[in-house]
Amino acid sequence: MAQALTLSGTRKGKPSKGRPTKEISDERDVRNALIGAGVTLFAQRGFKTVGVKEVAESVDLTAGLIRHYFGSKQDFIQACNDRVTDSLTKVFKEIIESSRNENIGLFLEGMTEATIRALSDKIELLYYFKFLTIENPADANVVAQEYFNALQQELNLLEAKGLLRESINKVWLTFFLMILQMGPVFLADQIKSLVGVDAHDPLAIQQRNLENLNILKYGILGSAKDVNDSA
Repeated sequence: MAQALTLSGTRKGKPSKGRPTKEISDERDVRNALIGAGVTLFAQRGFKTVGVKEVAESVDLTAGLIRHYFGSKQDFIQACNDRVTDSLTKVFKEIIESSRNENIGLFLEGMTEATIRALSDKIELLYYFKFLTIENPADANVVAQEYFNALQQELNLLEAKGLLRESINKVWLTFFLMILQMGPVFLADQIKSLVGVDAHDPLAIQQRNLENLNILKYGILGSAKDVNDSA
């Protein structure tokens, strides 16, 4: 269950169905509490298995308040989608802007460090994005498009300065960078089962990002002699 949020002045008893209690006079606080709880629970279990009653009760409110402020469950999910889309768009822009460097190696290193820094306390956003991609890809595409465009812009700048290999396909390079960052979220259960570590354990993140960086900088093949010998 999502961690209960404490709203200032909220009574311990249940509020009237469909209306906030008198103590919760700020509509924005109620909406934010409900959306925050929704994002947390949907990030944990997806949209189909989480009901509005569970979301509301996790912050000591009632399902009637979700109907009052948002309408249907789908309308509430859309409000959560909007929150996550806005947050992830800002995070991805922060990663790109803080990684900017005319040296491709330093750019890749910067992306690795910026990703850890920007998402360390926002990892539930990526898990939400995971379920959004699976259950509602159209909304997930909005986030993916923003990030794709931002990465493409940076790669275009690097290419214009002659810092990318001429024959490289920037479209697939962009997707490759996105997969390196978001892949562990989609494979978290498999990483835990097969490798025995939490995908977001700090040491695992450090090791994974270091290896990703080495692959990007040096490739995966050995010297021409090693490749020929193994053929």
